[in-house]
Amino acid sequence: MRLGIASLFLLLIYLPNVHARSLRGLWGYTFPSACLGQNNAFALSSHSPTSTYLLGLEYEVFEGITFEMDAVYATRGFQQILNATTSEISFQAIQIPILLRYYIAPTLSLGVGGYGAWGSYQDNSPAKITLGSYSASNYDAEDYGALFSLAARIHVIYTVDFLIEGRYLHGLKNISHFANTSIYLRDYQLLFGVSLF
Repeated sequence: MRLGIASLFLLLIYLPNVHARSLRGLWGYTFPSACLGQNNAFALSSHSPTSTYLLGLEYEVFEGITFEMDAVYATRGFQQILNATTSEISFQAIQIPILLRYYIAPTLSLGVGGYGAWGSYQDNSPAKITLGSYSASNYDAEDYGALFSLAARIHVIYTVDFLIEGRYLHGLKNISHFANTSIYLRDYQLLFGVSLF
């Protein structure tokens, strides 16, 4: 964690020496899910899709390579099934993705990096499952993981480009506080928007 903060600090010192490539604003959907890392008393299935909003800056650091930092608002989570009863668990989260993007063509890029997410937990279902007792202490709404991106841009006019981007978020933190249970978030995102500059 300290190494990550130090790396981010050094990047922020370096960024004023390079020029911004674009300001990005996107909207789309997150398709949240999760996977079980250990056997336990319940099963998981995918959460319903949720609206997602992104605002970000992209800086060119080398020819064809950019550094990108975003702020994303999205609802993540999963459906939990126990004794034929389903409970939809949600995390309203602010994500801070940081990634390097490589332009394999002027209109097509691949990105790889990581993200941190901070938010709140809630059970959205009318019939809440009680395995012991559900509360904010049963799950950790904070998460981090790896991020992979494929993006395309289409020039519209002057300094405006239309963007379409697909992302995959691979959670690396066990968010479960239940004994002998590990749960990792796995999300797909499909985003549309514009890029300025």
